[in-house]
Amino acid sequence: MNDDNKFIVLLVDDQLIIHEAIRRCLADQPNLVLHCCDDGSKALKIAEELKPHVILQDLVMPDVNGLMLVQYYRVNPATRDVPIIVLSSKEESEIKAKAFALGANDYIVKLPDQTELLARLQYHAKAYENLQQRAKVFHQLKDNQKILVKLNRQLEEEQKELKKLNEIKNRFLSIAAHDLRNPLSAIRCFAEFLTEPDMGSLNKEQRDLVDNIATTSNAMLTLVNDLLDVSVIESGRLKLKLGEHDMPHLIKNVVHLNHIIAQRKHITVSFDAMVDQANQVFDPERFRQVVDNLISNAIKYSPSYTTVYVRLRIAKERIQLQVKDEGPGIPEDEQGKLFQPFGKTSVQATAGEKSTGLGLALSKRMIEAHGGDIRVESTPGAGSSFIVELNSDALRNSLQ
Repeated sequence: MNDDNKFIVLLVDDQLIIHEAIRRCLADQPNLVLHCCDDGSKALKIAEELKPHVILQDLVMPDVNGLMLVQYYRVNPATRDVPIIVLSSKEESEIKAKAFALGANDYIVKLPDQTELLARLQYHAKAYENLQQRAKVFHQLKDNQKILVKLNRQLEEEQKELKKLNEIKNRFLSIAAHDLRNPLSAIRCFAEFLTEPDMGSLNKEQRDLVDNIATTSNAMLTLVNDLLDVSVIESGRLKLKLGEHDMPHLIKNVVHLNHIIAQRKHITVSFDAMVDQANQVFDPERFRQVVDNLISNAIKYSPSYTTVYVRLRIAKERIQLQVKDEGPGIPEDEQGKLFQPFGKTSVQATAGEKSTGLGLALSKRMIEAHGGDIRVESTPGAGSSFIVELNSDALRNSLQ
């Protein structure tokens, strides 16, 4: 309904007695506002200005053909959809047919019964109001659609620009990391050479300096390698080199390599394997990275004189690797950060070791590339357990 909650009715009839009769019929209808016109030649102009919800149109008036006036209403944009109820002095099927053919919505013989007139006025007025509301909503939808199309085009352009910038970033990252890796590897090797007996003895201060150089260069090399992996993954160039390999043997080697670091903190790394079949299908380089990251993290966040448990279970089509520590655990509300790039928690390494915040994020991507899943189970004060699960049958089928 309109803003005033009222329907406007325009009566076009040259007989004032009809005006009065209709006015009395509508007297107790506060939502129907009657406007009368006794000059058919002015009816169209009045209708344009008044914007009625219903037009009651007499067919017989001096100097005006009522049927032609109906036709004029229908070709005028301002009144094209307004319901027209034709008033006639008698029931004539031929006239009625012409009126409907020219666009009338209803036909009443005057003077009609009050109940019938009110019912028809209310019906057509509400129908017109609903039509206007639908038209308004339709136009609003069209306007919104235009806006959405425009915004979508802008978004597409922005996405193209972001894609270009991301490609430039990945290319720069890859170049920078490659240029850094070789000198960092050389620095680490030189530091290791200085500790060999053939290079002569070092005093405590010199050995501490060499150890710091080796530790720092190794940490930087790890960061560079992680950045290279991020570049590969984000550019969509991560491709697994799947093949059949001895999974327990690979994990055993990673445990052995981490043994020296664990010894320095008086931490024991225990490996237990229960397997139906040792040979499994996976990418050994990427899987080794995941295992090494999980074990080195467990050592990093474990107190001295504790144990890191590495358990491998292979049964039927299911592979499960668990790395469990006896560290401080991770608060539940911070666990969601673990697998996000550069995501860090409030938990501190027990010997001041540094973390890039990339290892677990990369591990998740690599395991997902295998079609698997990685998750954490942790309770503050009771350690953390990282669990990797793979579907061995699905991986084996991918080779066929």
